[in-house]
Amino acid sequence: MDLRKDFINPSSSYRPVPWWCWNGDMDEEKMEWQMREFLDKGIFEVFIQPLFGLEVEYLSDEWWDKFNFAIKKAKELGMRIWLYDEYNWPSGTCGGFLLRDKPWVRNVVLGGKMLKIKKGENIDVDFEGDVLLVKAVLENGKAKDIDDYSIKENSKGRRILWENNLDQDCTLIIFAKRVTKVLLPSCTGSSWTWDQQGYLNTLDPRAVKAFLDYIYEEYARRFGSYFGNLIPGIFTDEPCLSLESAKQGEVCLPFTHGLFEIFRKRKGYDLRDKSHELIFDVGDYLKVRYDYWSLITEVFSESYGKQIHEWCDKHHLNYTGHFLEDETLYESTRYSGDIYQSAKWMHIPGMDLLRKSTSYSEEKNLPSSKDLRLLNITA
Repeated sequence: MDLRKDFINPSSSYRPVPWWCWNGDMDEEKMEWQMREFLDKGIFEVFIQPLFGLEVEYLSDEWWDKFNFAIKKAKELGMRIWLYDEYNWPSGTCGGFLLRDKPWVRNVVLGGKMLKIKKGENIDVDFEGDVLLVKAVLENGKAKDIDDYSIKENSKGRRILWENNLDQDCTLIIFAKRVTKVLLPSCTGSSWTWDQQGYLNTLDPRAVKAFLDYIYEEYARRFGSYFGNLIPGIFTDEPCLSLESAKQGEVCLPFTHGLFEIFRKRKGYDLRDKSHELIFDVGDYLKVRYDYWSLITEVFSESYGKQIHEWCDKHHLNYTGHFLEDETLYESTRYSGDIYQSAKWMHIPGMDLLRKSTSYSEEKNLPSSKDLRLLNITA
C-alpha cells in the first residue's frame, strides 16, 4: 500500500457518496450527463433521492423505468447506486400512497387535554380521538378515575360533558388516542402529490412491515440481483416516534395500539393507574416516566430499526440513515427516546448536523456545558 499515493488519489471506497436528487421530468439524456459528471469529479457512488418538484410520479411505471435506466447506466459506467426508501422525508409514508391504501398504518398519539375545574362546575368541551381514560388530579396530587362523564357528537365534532362533584377543585385530564394529521414533506411538493395527511405508526411492527412490503420488497423484486454489489445499501431518513405537536393546554405523547397491555406485561403494572404522573410531578413520577420512555424506546427500536436491519441482512444490503432531530439531546429524546437503541441496528449509522458550526469549543478544545447538550452523535 502506498499511503501517500492513496491520499492523493483515494479509491472509490474512500470518496464521498452524495445525494443525486431527482426532480423535474428526469430526462434520460440529462441523467446520463449527470452520471458522467459525477465520474469526472471523482464520484463513484450516489444516493438517489426523489425530491420536491419530481414530475415523474413516485412508484409509477415511469418511475421504475427511470430507476432501471440509472441502474443499467451505473453498471455500464462502473458506478454504484444506494437506495433511498422514501420521496422527500421522513421515511414511512411512501409518498402518501401507503397512508391512502392502508389507512390503518397511520401514526397515533396519546393526547391529554387538561382543564382546571372548580368544585361544582360543569364542563362541556371538545376533544379529538377516542377517549381512553379520564382522571381528576386533586389538590393533594392524588388522582381519581372519572367514569361519570358523557360524550356527545355534533357537526362540529365530539364533546365531553362532566360535573365536578368531588367537593374540591381539580385538574381534569382527558386522555384520548388520536390519529396524527400533520402534513409532511413526504406527502407534498410535486405535481402528483395531494397533501395526504398523517405519518406511519413506527411503534406498530405490522405497520412497519406494510411499509417494507410497499417499498423495500418492490426494490428487491425489481433489482434484487444487484443487491450487495451494484446496490450496496438503503437509507432511511428521519423516522421518529411521532410528529404531532401538543396544542395549548394539552400534552401529546407517543402511543400505539395495545400500548397499555404491552406496558403491563413488560413493566409489571398498569400505566393507566399512573398516567397522570407522566404530566404532574407527583407520586413515583420519575420511575413512571423512565418506564414509559424506556418502553417507547424498546418498541420503536424493535418495530422499526430491528425489523429493517433483519430485512437488510437477509437481502445483503447495508442499512443506513439517521433519525429525526438527532443533533440535540432534548429533541432526539422527544422523537426517538434513547436514539442509540434504534441506531445500533444500522450497519452504517449516521446523523444530520444542519448547523453553521459544530458544538466544538474553539477556546477550550472541549465542549462547553451548553455544547454538551447539543452533542448527540450517533456512531
